[in-house]
Amino acid sequence: MQHTIARWVDRLREEYADAVAILLKGSYARGDAATWSDIDFDVLVSTQDVEDYRTWIEPVGDRLVHISAAVEWVTGWERDTVDPSSWSYGLPTQETTRLMWAINDETRRRMDRPYKTHPAAEPEVENTVEALGKIRNAIARGDDLGVYQSAQTVAKLVPTLLIPINPPVTVSHARQAIEAILAFPRVPVGFAADWLTCLGLVEERSARSTAAAAERMVRGVLEMLPTDPDLLGEDIARLMNAGLLEKYVQQ
Repeated sequence: MQHTIARWVDRLREEYADAVAILLKGSYARGDAATWSDIDFDVLVSTQDVEDYRTWIEPVGDRLVHISAAVEWVTGWERDTVDPSSWSYGLPTQETTRLMWAINDETRRRMDRPYKTHPAAEPEVENTVEALGKIRNAIARGDDLGVYQSAQTVAKLVPTLLIPINPPVTVSHARQAIEAILAFPRVPVGFAADWLTCLGLVEERSARSTAAAAERMVRGVLEMLPTDPDLLGEDIARLMNAGLLEKYVQQ
């Protein structure tokens, strides 16, 4: 597969005359690729505000392999390290990268790094409570699909509330993020089962069991949160200190 990767680096260099660096990412960069793993590249270009995504399927030996390339302005690629990753449930990330080619030594020094970092997401108290309200509305109107949809939202947001009260952890891919969250020591009773139920990662569930899991999880997490305005924002901290957020959720 290394020959295929090298050949694609050359192909991408030819196709993108404004390329300044090409990086390998994903499982092949991490060294844990399996049979169905994709070959993923970042193609960084000098042209401002470029953002494109390319995909191919190519025979490699006796198999077809999926190959993708995210084409992005190099400065934009560097700047987006200030944003949380979309796949990590709010956890900070270190996405493994391997520099395959750089246009010059200065670019090589900038891009030759073991990973690309992203920070943790901010605690999403308001959106979590809002999603819980949508679950309640869906239950009231008998909308099972609506329950499942909003429960997934709750499950994606709740970890942002647990991150500040648990030991720091950084992840490199989505499966690792799930394991890290399940390993948090400071969580409400029954958190693992409730979280996986809301995500839909269980063999059996109903709309009512899913809604009940979301209720337990959100109430339990809110009880554990410190009322720190620097962490939660002034409005949320004020509502928590006044007991209004608890009353709102409990009604």
